[in-house]
Amino acid sequence: MTLKKPLFVLCVVVMAAFVVGLAAPAWANVYASSLKVTGDKSFSYILNEDATAGVQIQVWQVGGGMVYSEDLGVKGKGVHNYTWSGAGGVVGNSYQIKIVAAATGYGGWTKISDDSNTALCHWLPKGVVVNQDQRSADFGQIYIGNSQGGTDHLGTNTPTGIYKVNPDGTANGWGAAGVDWGTAAHRLKVALGADDNHLYMADVYDDTAYEISPDLQSSIKLNDSSNLSNYGASNAQWVRAIVVTGSQAAGNRKIYLCDSNYYDTAHKGLVMYDLGANSRATPGDKGTQYIGPSYFTYYPVDVERDAAGNWYMNNYRATAGQAPFLMKF
Repeated sequence: MTLKKPLFVLCVVVMAAFVVGLAAPAWANVYASSLKVTGDKSFSYILNEDATAGVQIQVWQVGGGMVYSEDLGVKGKGVHNYTWSGAGGVVGNSYQIKIVAAATGYGGWTKISDDSNTALCHWLPKGVVVNQDQRSADFGQIYIGNSQGGTDHLGTNTPTGIYKVNPDGTANGWGAAGVDWGTAAHRLKVALGADDNHLYMADVYDDTAYEISPDLQSSIKLNDSSNLSNYGASNAQWVRAIVVTGSQAAGNRKIYLCDSNYYDTAHKGLVMYDLGANSRATPGDKGTQYIGPSYFTYYPVDVERDAAGNWYMNNYRATAGQAPFLMKF
């Protein structure tokens, strides 16, 4: 429904684009994110990199066409503010803002981070994920799982927990997720739900999976020892990585945990727990073997799922030929 008020009603969405003006191959990574409405006709946004081919602001009427566009020229990475003059608009209508950021790309893989940036340095980072959902207010945000507290090479003390970083590399918060991590080295593998876009984490130290709150200050433990096969034994199930599909709200959430214990010959591989609308796995539910164990002769250590539903798992191995280093299912 279109809002009828004596002002312009702004919604903000984002589009990323690139312009290739170089000899192939070329890559472009610039995008606008973290959009925030700051007034009736004004908003702010963050560029993750320099928009070397310029930034264009487009104003679209909700349910209609584009009513205004403006080329802002080349813009550097970081926070930018913009105010629409109202040109082309009609008071009382609702409008969407689209930001098209463009770059000429690179001739090959190019490092874009800075090793002297304290927001990107941690004592024992073991997991990283980037929010790629353009519908999310956190689109472009980077989440880093620091697995043990300590002082990094820049002299910064980085406690165990999850660090949130803006697309331009500036810090945007930290949290321990309400967990007392102690001093042990955890392997905090972070992931975003494929459908609910919630933040999840697997901790191989105590074989636990968590759903993390948006502010990183609390969490829901998704499993406990009763959900693990052979708990306490040498062939016990390990939890080294997590993938989540569906959502609790829709009643179809499933979590997939990578069991990487070499000695768990009856269970290692990928184990699925059907949570449905529940907040966690039912106590005593050992899950369902989804992939394996016959495929894995060594240590499966990670898992990813692509948009087409294909699964990818890799093996740790001591010498070449012991096991395939990457498998697709």
